[in-house]
Amino acid sequence: MIATGGIGDGARLWHLDWIRAGAMLLGIPYHAGLVYTPGLGWFVASPQGSEAIAALTGLLGSMRMGLFFWVAGLLTAIVLANRGPGTWLRRRFLRLGLPLLTATLLITPIVMLAIAYRVARDGGPGVSEAFLHLVSTPGPHWVGHLWFLQTLLVFSVVAVALRRPLAHLADTLATRARRGVGLREVLVIAALIAIWRLGVNGGWHLVQLHAAPGATFSMLKIEPTIDYAPFFLLGMAMRDMQPPRLERDASAWLILLASAAIYVMVWRDPALASKIARYGAGGVLAILGGGMVVALTASLARQRTAAVEALVAASFTLYLVHYPIVVWAGTLLQPVSLPPLAEYALCIAVALAGAHLAHRAIAASPTALLLFNGAAPGTRRPRPMPTRQPMETDR
Repeated sequence: MIATGGIGDGARLWHLDWIRAGAMLLGIPYHAGLVYTPGLGWFVASPQGSEAIAALTGLLGSMRMGLFFWVAGLLTAIVLANRGPGTWLRRRFLRLGLPLLTATLLITPIVMLAIAYRVARDGGPGVSEAFLHLVSTPGPHWVGHLWFLQTLLVFSVVAVALRRPLAHLADTLATRARRGVGLREVLVIAALIAIWRLGVNGGWHLVQLHAAPGATFSMLKIEPTIDYAPFFLLGMAMRDMQPPRLERDASAWLILLASAAIYVMVWRDPALASKIARYGAGGVLAILGGGMVVALTASLARQRTAAVEALVAASFTLYLVHYPIVVWAGTLLQPVSLPPLAEYALCIAVALAGAHLAHRAIAASPTALLLFNGAAPGTRRPRPMPTRQPMETDR
């Protein structure tokens, strides 16, 4: 049963939707930042980079998706405690699988066309030839920013399969948390996740050296799924827990700021020592920083507003659509000699405006809403129930 005052408290539950939507929307400055980060070598790279943009992009990448999957796991656990797993999983495949298919067929080719345009502009084959080659060839270019939908589908199956042991773990953690959870425990979790992610990165590197996956296999995005699994499982296990209020702890802020400084310095360096520092600092930023974001948002966002409702409703479409706009904007701005910060701001503004227009068009059509959002006509996106009564099938 959800503990009184826990994170599933009905008075605060809605702010988790806000955080999840915010994490998706921050994909716009993150992907735009990849264009203007010097030395990163993203497939769309501006000749004019900015260290300030690189620092912001690195910090966004250090905690955005970890926080997203943590909240997704938490909301999944709350929903599964109140609804039948079979029905929920079927709805999940509609909600995520249909937009994944639609975006792959309709949005991804727009990104490929931008790549083909850049190849032709740089002296390669013509646009048509390069585009047809990309469309007819399997590979990671077919996935792009849609990898998170694949990962959420896998996590949904895992959540149903492990719902009983995870519910038992949630009960155990909630009982122990009543004795007090503080900065030390949070840092231990951060260290364990950092070790896990470093191991996944190193293990995947060895796999690629000795048995590189084929182009088709690379489309499954196995590495990020394994990489982010601890965040999702941690969210499910913390269903009944109240996170510690570390945003009031000066030591927590000092550790967080030190970790941010370390991360900014090393996140682009491929050396082993830098990778160790990167994953260590990234673990602190994702767990400690993410927990503080949740606590601060719960404190500041005390009531539901129309603006937040609109943001949550639009966030999914904005995330799906912004990526090709960022890619095209970055590609077309490459020959332009504006200051990098001005180009970066322009890229974000164009992506946000274009994605918003696309959202309004999709929201006006029940068919488009079904295809891009997985929302059946006449239904609203289901929200997790904030409280529940014990059920015989819960354990």
